[in-house]
Amino acid sequence: MFNSLKMYILLLWLLSFSIAPAADLNFENANWSVFTNREWITALVLSVEGNTLWIATDGGLEKLDIPTGNRRIFTKEDGLPESSIETLVDDTHGGLWIGTPGSGLAYLSASEQWTVFNTENSALLSDFIETLLNDGQGGLWVGTMKGLAHRDNSGKWTTVFQPGDFKLPDTWVESLLADQQGGLWVGTHGGYLFYRDANNQWSVFSSENSPLPLNGGIQALLDDGYGGLWIGAATIQQDNQFVGGGLVHRHANGEWTIFNSDNSELPDNYWVSTLLSDGHGGLWMGTLGSGLAHLSANGEWTISNNPNLPSKGVTGLASDKKGGLWVGSFWGVSYFNAKQEWVTFETKEISIPGNQISALVNDAQGNLWLGTLNDGLAYRTVDKQWVVFNTINSELPSNGILSLATDGHDGIWIGTTGGLIHRHADEKSTIFNTENSPLPYNSVFALLDDGKNGVWVGTVEDLSVEKLIGGGLTHLNDNGQWTIFNTENSQLPDNVVSSLIHDGNNGLWIGTMGRISVEERSGGGLAHLSADQQWTIFNIANSSLPSNNIETLLLDNQDGLWIGTFWWDLEHQGGLAHFSADHQWTIFNTSNSPLPMNWVTTLSNDGQGGLWIATPGGLLHLSIENQWTFFDETNSGLNDKFISTLLLDQQSGLWIGTLGDGLTYLTFGQKTALCTQQAVDDATCQALQANQRAAIIIAGGGAQSENTLWDTTEFISSNFYNVLNKRGFDNDEIYYLTPKGWSDFNGDGFDDHIVDAPKPERPITIEDVKAALDWAKARGKLDLPLYLFFIDHGSTDKLQLSKIDKITAPEFKMLLDDYQTATGNDLLLLIDACYSGTFSQQLLDERFRRAIISSTNDTVAYFDRADKQGFSRSFAKSLDKGMTFKEAFDYANKEQQKLVGDLSKLTTASTDDKSQNIEQIPQFYDGTHGELGKHYLNNLSKITGDDTFAIESAISSSRLQVGQEVMLTAKTSGQVKRAWAVIRPPKMNLVLDTNGTPILAYPRVSLGQTPNYQETWQTTWNDAIYNGDYSITFYAEDENRNVASSDIPVTLTMTGGIDPPTQAQVQIYLDKTRYQRGELFKATLTEDLGWGYDLYAAVVLPDGNFFTLNQATNDLRTVNEAKPWYGQRKPHSSLTLFDLTLSTSLPTGQYCLYGILSPEQNEVFETKDKGLWVMGQQCFEVF
Repeated sequence: MFNSLKMYILLLWLLSFSIAPAADLNFENANWSVFTNREWITALVLSVEGNTLWIATDGGLEKLDIPTGNRRIFTKEDGLPESSIETLVDDTHGGLWIGTPGSGLAYLSASEQWTVFNTENSALLSDFIETLLNDGQGGLWVGTMKGLAHRDNSGKWTTVFQPGDFKLPDTWVESLLADQQGGLWVGTHGGYLFYRDANNQWSVFSSENSPLPLNGGIQALLDDGYGGLWIGAATIQQDNQFVGGGLVHRHANGEWTIFNSDNSELPDNYWVSTLLSDGHGGLWMGTLGSGLAHLSANGEWTISNNPNLPSKGVTGLASDKKGGLWVGSFWGVSYFNAKQEWVTFETKEISIPGNQISALVNDAQGNLWLGTLNDGLAYRTVDKQWVVFNTINSELPSNGILSLATDGHDGIWIGTTGGLIHRHADEKSTIFNTENSPLPYNSVFALLDDGKNGVWVGTVEDLSVEKLIGGGLTHLNDNGQWTIFNTENSQLPDNVVSSLIHDGNNGLWIGTMGRISVEERSGGGLAHLSADQQWTIFNIANSSLPSNNIETLLLDNQDGLWIGTFWWDLEHQGGLAHFSADHQWTIFNTSNSPLPMNWVTTLSNDGQGGLWIATPGGLLHLSIENQWTFFDETNSGLNDKFISTLLLDQQSGLWIGTLGDGLTYLTFGQKTALCTQQAVDDATCQALQANQRAAIIIAGGGAQSENTLWDTTEFISSNFYNVLNKRGFDNDEIYYLTPKGWSDFNGDGFDDHIVDAPKPERPITIEDVKAALDWAKARGKLDLPLYLFFIDHGSTDKLQLSKIDKITAPEFKMLLDDYQTATGNDLLLLIDACYSGTFSQQLLDERFRRAIISSTNDTVAYFDRADKQGFSRSFAKSLDKGMTFKEAFDYANKEQQKLVGDLSKLTTASTDDKSQNIEQIPQFYDGTHGELGKHYLNNLSKITGDDTFAIESAISSSRLQVGQEVMLTAKTSGQVKRAWAVIRPPKMNLVLDTNGTPILAYPRVSLGQTPNYQETWQTTWNDAIYNGDYSITFYAEDENRNVASSDIPVTLTMTGGIDPPTQAQVQIYLDKTRYQRGELFKATLTEDLGWGYDLYAAVVLPDGNFFTLNQATNDLRTVNEAKPWYGQRKPHSSLTLFDLTLSTSLPTGQYCLYGILSPEQNEVFETKDKGLWVMGQQCFEVF
């Protein structure tokens, strides 16, 4: 049971303790699933290419892959100094700066290396980071609660100002903005606006010396693009009224315009929290009370409070190159696309209402109830659906949940800070409080079902550390009669009842807490009330009890009792005690055990005679053989070492609640859960528990920086791991070989600690493959075939392990031969790579029982890199559905043909002979005359799952005019997370990456779920440019990352447009070929069939240097910076590169403009060397 008192204790003492982590433990079969609430968004940053959205929350940092909706979560376990984040800014080189509200500044590099800066190792004067700003030269401005600091591009820190400096009236920095003249604007918490010019001269603006309105803080600053400034301010409370605040425009000429709810359509003066240019002279603004507002360049206001905006508290904004707007709020992230359609993105995988977990309990059906300190109650069904209860949507009198207990009749008792609730099986509730019952106090600290339709209750009045007043022990029987035991009318040692448990003999164990003020440390102790109402008291004076402050109690199943205690000193007494049935005491503390501190917050049995022990310093396990194992953030999937509550469920999984970082679920494989399923008989269950098995997954190709297929390879490889896990493989039965040390197979966004090699992370070598097969060899004779999966690039005689290391067919065959010779085991091998059929033929050997599945024959293999799909993903899905390997092969073959579509529409730009045969034909070589093909994964056929998950088109094929809008609509069934449509145009280039693997980049559009019909997903589409047939397939993904697709594509025949060219092309247009300095100059570009390519727009100067354009007209990058165009792109649409007057000092000579289509995400000069460019060029002379 959790006592909210811990929160106060933490503030006073926790920082004074250091806990030595245990050595790394081989706890391979532990699977950690982490659930955090990340609804409260504090900042957004969109990557330059627009595919990644960084989301700062109060529960960690999210990296959202926009095309797929997949996310990775960074927390303290990964390197964040704390999980709560205040502000973000990118460094323009793939790295990210992260400001926290109490633990300083963190930097996450493009290679995912962490560096933390704080008051101890930098010029920061406060670890509360309010705002961050790039200085445009590789440095960073850092605004804190105690001043402004700067870090230059060499890493040198400077304190710009601090309390007392420059006679500035306020040094709490809220917002920052650099102007085009080299100056810096600073908004402060106290409502001041500072300006430091390029000569380091300071100006101060306030409501006293300028039209700046009285305000409670300058929350946001934005350049208006014309030398002026937009200012977002908060109101200030004055004479019991909120005054001032709103939106302010300071023009370049020094004039001020004030917008508030009285003189404009600004919906809220209270708090203008964030500002963003709309790119057209207008302004987006977020408010904390009235949602999203837009002020156009011509002064028109639009208030956007669509129901798909999760909250009217808008905290972050980011715009993309498609004309869309990302909106962060108190309750999640939404997307407002260019069609003015809203799409809500869930920022949590489940709906736990808050991250301070106070209580857990299972009901009679195995459903989970979860209480939080401040955010209400949650209910999780056995099929993983969540319902949240709070004071708004239920009869809860308070969102502060202190205790939970079942009533034995499908109901639940709920202890809150506002009273006691009995939620009956019929979902009706009865509320008890001090006004309508004899309940002594409304804060219900402890609960226990009495087994006779009644309940035992412990209450307190004041939860503060210095004054803890209890109401004694209260009993409510099934007749509604109340009995109160306290220190005055019974032998109860203290009125603060903290823990209750039955003794197994109709009696009751009662844990209490004593006085806790510095002056008075008395009372408390352990009490036993027998069935015949006899009291026995244990305390430090009359027993070996190490402390009178009892946190938690647990029976040991042998009539003994485990007792978790703490002592206010924390260095001396307290710890874990065991009181045996024969009245013998055993004490565990920091001196004689691995306990990290003498404070035990909660206990649970492990279902096997052992004990789980929770502390504020981590989680421990004491086995029945008296072996200790210690877990914290450094060696496990725990997100927080302060454990507040534990619950063992019916499958022997352990639910772990933490004080500030949410909920963790610890399991040890799926064998037990599988055996409970109706489809698994006793013989199958026994084999599942006893059989020897092994699987190897090789995620090849090389990590992301060197392999553009890596994201897809990583996803499919982890998906194979997930399928193996679901079908009963333990972690120690899977060897996962990947160049990346972090992997998430269960989709919660957190590291699952499943990577076996190489460690530390590095590119894979042949020796690593040999080590994997040596591991399999060491497992000896198996009862099942060895399963081996390889995914990534390949050729006719090699598989790519990394950019520089490949394994040849003879080398791979030698390793396989050696393994099967040594073990006599069967082998099932799948290779998903280009030319894998030709490669696989070289692995065949009639001496061995060996089946090999290749995703293609002597041609290329196709992967949908946007949605992480390919032959092997469909194959894994079919194994999970209970198909045999041959059935899975046939199913994946069918799905792959659907994914690839009509290959006759693809045209090849390369003259490479291998690219001419573009049909993908998977192969199945079964060296056992079909016997292995009949094999089920882990010998498990059908097991229970969601058979209803599906998507089908809700529109028919038709003929339309180009430009005519069509509503793309699909119907779904089952639990759908997202849906989209893939649109295959009449003509498209077959784009190859530098490894020769196709880039399957068909256009796609996301579908939105209709509010009134949850099974209907749709969006409007009118992007057709070319005449011809557009083939449309609908796709959906569920929470378990399964993908379903519509069976029959819809064909839209478009007319009235232009005929597509035979090849991709890019063209540059100039008015003439000679220009005089001082003359107007305009250059435009058009591209056709550019899907799968990055577009580069570059100008080469007479001296040979070049500039590329960034994302807008006249928007040049630094010299010789080879990066693609990040602005909007549309086929056969004119793109204005330059529209300006040539400088009179411009060097004369020949200039050349280039439009280059280069295979997307590949290094542009490497694609040039391999002849993969599609290029247009126009040169001109400047004189």
